[in-house]
Amino acid sequence: MQSLRSTETALPYVVVSCLLFVLLKYLQPARNKAPIANPKKWFEWSENRVAKEFAFGSQEILSTAAAASGGKPFQVYSTQGLMTVLDSKYITEIKNDVRFSFEEHVHRAFNGDLPGFEAFDNKVGTSWFLVQIAQKHLTAYLNQMTKPLSDQCNEAVAETLTDRSDWNTVNPNFVIAQIVSKMSTRIFLGQEFCDDNTWIDASRNYATNAFSAQERLSLWSPYLRRIIHWFLPYCRQLRKDVAQCRSIINNKIAKRTADRASLEKQGKEPDQIQDSLEWMGKVAKGKGFDATKLQLSLTMAAIHTTTDLITWLLMCIADKPETVKALRDEMISVLKVSGWKKTSLYNLKLLDSAMKESQRIKPNLAATMRRRAMADITLSDGTFIPRNTMLLVYSSKQMRDPKLYKNPEEFQADRFYDMRKVAGKENQAQFVTTSPEHMGFSHGQHSCPGRFFASNETKILLCHLLLKYEIRVTEGSPRDSVAFGFALIPNPAARLDIRRRKEEIDLVGLPS
Repeated sequence: MQSLRSTETALPYVVVSCLLFVLLKYLQPARNKAPIANPKKWFEWSENRVAKEFAFGSQEILSTAAAASGGKPFQVYSTQGLMTVLDSKYITEIKNDVRFSFEEHVHRAFNGDLPGFEAFDNKVGTSWFLVQIAQKHLTAYLNQMTKPLSDQCNEAVAETLTDRSDWNTVNPNFVIAQIVSKMSTRIFLGQEFCDDNTWIDASRNYATNAFSAQERLSLWSPYLRRIIHWFLPYCRQLRKDVAQCRSIINNKIAKRTADRASLEKQGKEPDQIQDSLEWMGKVAKGKGFDATKLQLSLTMAAIHTTTDLITWLLMCIADKPETVKALRDEMISVLKVSGWKKTSLYNLKLLDSAMKESQRIKPNLAATMRRRAMADITLSDGTFIPRNTMLLVYSSKQMRDPKLYKNPEEFQADRFYDMRKVAGKENQAQFVTTSPEHMGFSHGQHSCPGRFFASNETKILLCHLLLKYEIRVTEGSPRDSVAFGFALIPNPAARLDIRRRKEEIDLVGLPS
């Protein structure tokens, strides 16, 4: 009888324990079973050490893990958290799958909720806004802007580079960023902002400081970043940059609104303005939006990626006189006949090929197609991706695959020029075309929406640089790229020697 009473007393506890076990098992997120390429030691509670090692040794870790994985997913501790790295064979399957969120990945990986990092704040639909602006307004506007962009480039080059005929050493990344910031401002915000040096400096500083601050903050544990960012000098400067940019934009918008109200009171029709601030309003359709946040996202993307591309291409061709001559000959031939038209830029096919080749050799990122899994997902081959997994595709490996590219380690300016001549590959070989074989602009629904503008801007600037200047790599200068985590950048210590030459055609006097 005593035993029965004990059983009756214990039974509720057993039932509750079983229910709790089942409930916890159900609520506990599924575990990612992919092997970790840079695991912590058994006694380490933080991933800080291995994340820092990945920041400075990512290329070796990625290539070794990829070779050992046999095409299966693996994980790495990075400064952006634990990332699952997928083989390029998954590109087609995940590229448009809405269960994988690009916005959530960027927001979480780049501290988008911290003050100063507003350009990465995708919680407010920044990515959607930028895509709409690029697709519905920017790309169409490019038809009118080839000649104005060239004129702005001519002015910016004259202000930034030497007019002397003797050799001068420059930091290519710095001087190209100065020119690109002027050109990008001209297309996004018009002549008024372009003539405002305070805006030019503030927006360029933000584009540069955003990534520098990101790099330094990422070296700290994620648990400490919400505190540390208040004290890190780069992060403090970033907040000042945002405040300055916000003040300038708010003042410009207020003046524009007042001018319109004044004209309407006089019964006059306000002028139609074509710039990103107006495009934002059209996309928003009466809903609220943060113009400064959106503009900083546009500016950062435009300046950073285009500067990187042009700097690296110059490093690739500076000591290849036969390549430079071929590019100049094409520029002269096309521009002399057609002038500054959008079709002229299309016909610069060797230049287009050289740009795509430089991007193949060194893309901006070793791994692209950033996504966050918003649900438990099983891929077609049975690979399981747990909800909240942060993942990328190891795309740079594909772009140096000898099965796809002959002599893949060698820069060949005419590689994609020749590919255009192959039946069925003319479109695939173009700079702006994305594919699983070339992921310079990623691929799928989140491929870079501004790549058409980047292509035009880059071609115009390179025409001015190569026709007006002799260029060579400075003796003793590093020529390689460097990696920081997943980012691949031209070596910051790289230097170029330049000197003025007489251009064969008058770039300013060309018709549009």
